[in-house]
Amino acid sequence: MVNGITLEVVWSDEHLIQFRAVCANRSFSGAVYFYAEHNDVFRFADLIDGFPQNPGDLRTAEFGTFNSDRAGGGLRAEFRVSTPGNRSEVDVYLRADHCKEMGKPESLSLSIPIDPASVDRFVAELRQLSPSDTGSSATLEMSDT
Repeated sequence: MVNGITLEVVWSDEHLIQFRAVCANRSFSGAVYFYAEHNDVFRFADLIDGFPQNPGDLRTAEFGTFNSDRAGGGLRAEFRVSTPGNRSEVDVYLRADHCKEMGKPESLSLSIPIDPASVDRFVAELRQLSPSDTGSSATLEMSDT
C-alpha cells in the first residue's frame, strides 16, 4: 500500500462513477467506496492545481456523502499549509456507507504530509482518469518529511 491517497475507478455508468479511495500515512489507513458525478474528478483536479500558492492556502474537496440518510460513503480532503515550516498537508476524512457520523465506527481521519511536486503529479493523473477504464487510478504520494 502506498502512503498517501489513491482514487481508483471501480464502476461507472452514464451518470455516476464509483470510486474506491485508499488513504494511509505511517500510522493509520482506511478505504471507502463512494459515488461521484463524471466531472467531479476534473473539478477536484482544477481545485488543487498549483497548491500551495501561499502560506495561508486552504482548499477543501468533498466526494460522495457525509449525510447518513444518503447511500454511499464519502471522502473529504482539506489541503492546507501547516506551521511551523510552512509544510503542506492534506487532512483526509473517510466515512463508510453505514457510518452515522464522523468519529463513530466506520470513519477515519488522518493527516498526510505532501509536497507541491506530488500534488502536480496527482493533478495530471486525475485529468487522465477515464470513467470507462475500470481499475484506472490516481495517487497522491505522501512526502518523506
